[in-house]
Amino acid sequence: MRTRNFRRGLWRGVLLATWITMLLVGVLTTLGVPVLLAPPMLLGAMVVVISFLAGDDVIRLTAAGFEREWTPLARRFARVRTQTWSIPFEAVRSYKQDRELSRSLQSYAYLEIDLDRDPGRLIATDRHDKPGFAAFEAAFLARIGAAPRTVPTPAAAPTHAAPVPTDARVAAPVAAPANAQANAQASPPAARSGPASSATPVAVATTATPNDAAFAASTVAAPDAPSAATVRRRRSFYATPAAIVVAILLAALALVLVAFALTGHLSFGALVRLVLFIVPGTAYVVWRVAKARAPQP
Repeated sequence: MRTRNFRRGLWRGVLLATWITMLLVGVLTTLGVPVLLAPPMLLGAMVVVISFLAGDDVIRLTAAGFEREWTPLARRFARVRTQTWSIPFEAVRSYKQDRELSRSLQSYAYLEIDLDRDPGRLIATDRHDKPGFAAFEAAFLARIGAAPRTVPTPAAAPTHAAPVPTDARVAAPVAAPANAQANAQASPPAARSGPASSATPVAVATTATPNDAAFAASTVAAPDAPSAATVRRRRSFYATPAAIVVAILLAALALVLVAFALTGHLSFGALVRLVLFIVPGTAYVVWRVAKARAPQP
């Protein structure tokens, strides 16, 4: 799947690009560059810095996890190299699916995968590769739900008696469990050690056998197999109670401003901002909140 991302996440990339750009402009201004050249210098420096911090991302889903190939956009005018990473599935902690509007008012789907290590989050969208994104998303969802983690319960725990070597050392007497007698009766005679009159259970040192390995494999799930039990789905902001409060406040503010506009208490500039930004933005937020309250698959 092909997409476009900052190397180390959106917010870290934006903050780093802003800091570097302001530092460069400040240095150039100190050196005596005319003030009138500051705006174009700021814009140019921002474009150059972002071209080194953002790039084309190729993310592949493998049997072990993710393989990521990231190439800076600066390759168009500078000699840069492609960087690669391998991220295991055990690093996945949560994910979020949603849709958003671009600056050109085009709806697009995205998938955010939260990790417990660098880069912290993988972001995939269908803006650059719709078929690849659809295949990647379906494969990822199938992968995390393919092997649910199993936790054995006391009722389901199998009875098992390890053979006791003749030279085993007695560690210390321990309290007999509730099902000790049942386990002893279910065990074959060859698995018992000591005189028949001995009723005090002891903790002994045993040697691992193939049966022991099979028992461990049947009760302990693989630690690197994330599933729906360990990888939770994060809700969109528009599905949270905070979004409802924000939508109500924005709607109330928009209604008040519309009332002021109808009574002639707004200037022409304020009226333009109301019509072009406030009312459409409020309508979008209310629509997204209402849509998010619908049942999700």
